[in-house]
Amino acid sequence: MTKAKAKRVIAASIAAVLTLVLLGSCFVRDEAVEAVVETEEPELEVIELVIEQAPAEAAGDEVVETQYEYIPSTQAAEGYISELELIEITEEYGNMYGICPEILQAMAERESTLYIMATNGDCKGLMQVSERWHADRMERLGVTDIYDVRGNILVAADYLAELRDTTDYGYDIIYVLMRYNMATDTANRLYKEGAYTDYALEIIEESKRLERLHGK
Repeated sequence: MTKAKAKRVIAASIAAVLTLVLLGSCFVRDEAVEAVVETEEPELEVIELVIEQAPAEAAGDEVVETQYEYIPSTQAAEGYISELELIEITEEYGNMYGICPEILQAMAERESTLYIMATNGDCKGLMQVSERWHADRMERLGVTDIYDVRGNILVAADYLAELRDTTDYGYDIIYVLMRYNMATDTANRLYKEGAYTDYALEIIEESKRLERLHGK
């Protein structure tokens, strides 16, 4: 073998060895990588983060005002006047005669508990009007049915206005209510003595409550 050929064989052998070394290192690297890939990832501990909301601040004694809209009822038991109808009629005649509508409403509650056909002797209807004592008034006002709610309230309002405008103590609504409810002599005597009837006082209190309810 010539020296040149020997050199070529030696070079080829060295190249083969280097190739094996390089390939071996690649296999080792790939196996290492594969080992890393296949290695199970450590299980992470899950920690729940609970966020607690701060307690709401106490409102204290502060009062929050809200607007209250009063809506009268349109419904009523059979034979009774509805709240809405009573308010509408009493406001109409109250304005006509300069009488607080709530006074008329409270009277209707007290006299008849709002029962349209209420009857107590000669006194009839919502406001317990006596046909015997108010026949002329009914004729003048054109009221022919004492149980008609509008006519009944109209007669009562007209009579209250008369007591207010033509009597010595008509400036005091308590006296006017006492006169409406009892004989003239008895009402005069009690009023002069400073004795007010429960009837009059209860109507005054109820009318005040109704005014507050109606936002007046």
